[in-house]
Amino acid sequence: MTNSRVLPKPAYSLDDAVKYISQNHNIDISKKDLIEYIQNEELQASIYVCGNVDSLYSINKKSIGNKISTSIIRLIVSETNICNRQFRNYSTDAPIPLEIHNDYFFLSVYIDADSEDYRNLLTYQKFWHNQKSKPLKLAEFSGYMHIYPYEFSSYNVDELLEKNYISDINSIFFNDSFSIQIEIKDHIKIQLNDIVILHNNLIKFLEMFSIIDSSYSHPEEIKKLTDKIKELEKEILSKDKTIEELSSQKSKKPSPASDNKKNAFIKSLLYIHYGEKIAENPRPHVHDPNSSPISANGAIQRSFDENGLSKHLPTGKTLLNWVKGIELDIKE
Repeated sequence: MTNSRVLPKPAYSLDDAVKYISQNHNIDISKKDLIEYIQNEELQASIYVCGNVDSLYSINKKSIGNKISTSIIRLIVSETNICNRQFRNYSTDAPIPLEIHNDYFFLSVYIDADSEDYRNLLTYQKFWHNQKSKPLKLAEFSGYMHIYPYEFSSYNVDELLEKNYISDINSIFFNDSFSIQIEIKDHIKIQLNDIVILHNNLIKFLEMFSIIDSSYSHPEEIKKLTDKIKELEKEILSKDKTIEELSSQKSKKPSPASDNKKNAFIKSLLYIHYGEKIAENPRPHVHDPNSSPISANGAIQRSFDENGLSKHLPTGKTLLNWVKGIELDIKE
């Protein structure tokens, strides 16, 4: 058997499901086997449909020539599945839209604004609806619906494979994060090529036979998580590098020789402009609000005030610390 593997996807035709199991798990299985498992309720068959409360208009994204009449028999939904809830304070007479969906199915329901029940719908964890009673006015749906196993059970598998379709289906359903059942009123043929197995149902099937265990995660999810981890690792490395650079800059201190050179330069400027006495002790010549008011008229303070540079003048104490112990090498 080939070593090539089949990439996962949301749903598989029966032929693709055979390839997925055979090539990914090295198991000899046939399309006939899958149908028998469906008949025995060990594997769930599904179909992609689009329609509204009155009819189906496409199967497997292919338009249906004749109208297939339908009706919604049951809708059970938890509050968390309802995507738009702005109708809590709805006050007009227009129909009120609700959107309900998960990864496989989308349903748009319109609630009758005249119904006395709609305002209380979200106060219940679940609600049950029969089309004959309000509040459901209209529904549009698209996505994967399940086919009941009994729709297959009356067929001989070899004969079914030969004719290549099932007919006279009574209803289709979806039962996962919410539940909906749709009655099909007209005669309909569903080609075997249009029947699919959802990825999560295929995984449950493989788990049931211990081909994979319950800790198995979908390969595509593993890839997404792996890619995300790699992105996070790159981000962490980048941030670590930035932190290291900032820490390095923060920890870098000027060498004593560099400090002495800078302080000697400052003291030299003080010596040139104010003389030796102020250069040796500049502190009294910079204004200190907590000291003598005389310092407000100090030589250094006046120079900075007159040139509009007062905000750049350090304190007298800071200046003194810079020049203290610095010996100027003055040539005569």
